[in-house]
Amino acid sequence: MKSPKSIFPHLVALGALSVCACSSDSTNNPSNNSNPSIHGDAVGSNSEVSECGGFKGKSRDSDGYCDAERLLWTFDSETKTLSIANTRVLLNCCGKHSIDAFYDSESGTYTVVEIDAPADGGARCACMCVFDYKTDITGVDSESAYMVISRHVTDEGEPRIVWTGTLDIADGEGTEVVYESPPDWCSEENI
Repeated sequence: MKSPKSIFPHLVALGALSVCACSSDSTNNPSNNSNPSIHGDAVGSNSEVSECGGFKGKSRDSDGYCDAERLLWTFDSETKTLSIANTRVLLNCCGKHSIDAFYDSESGTYTVVEIDAPADGGARCACMCVFDYKTDITGVDSESAYMVISRHVTDEGEPRIVWTGTLDIADGEGTEVVYESPPDWCSEENI
């Protein structure tokens, strides 16, 4: 397995291979639910999205480039802050990315919204990359958190739900698998 530092130089080869191999594939999507409702107060802070290839050592996720998409989280009970990182999010290499989080007190739902919009001029690349999205959710005041992760690729239509679940934050940290397996085209031989 290649170290994170050795991955980036190989992205050119990955991009060339992904032109034909990475069309939209619903078999890798756990949910095709569209139009998730987003209600509540903004609770995200310190939000950040990596460049292509991930944060390269800034997260505790040390698995390979081609491993499944995972949601990593830690909870600081003193500051009541839930830090999440959704790692290896597969998207077009060219785009503007952002993340925000909301809390709906009526339903007790935390909704994390990952946005991927075309770069200036509306152009996209003929390659796919993985990105890490992370944010801190402030004011978490319970032992569990019901969370919805929504992804909005703005030039593909409405947002869709990619993961839902309850985090047992009393554990202090955890990992949730968002996609069971990486895309078929991605393998160590391809990078």
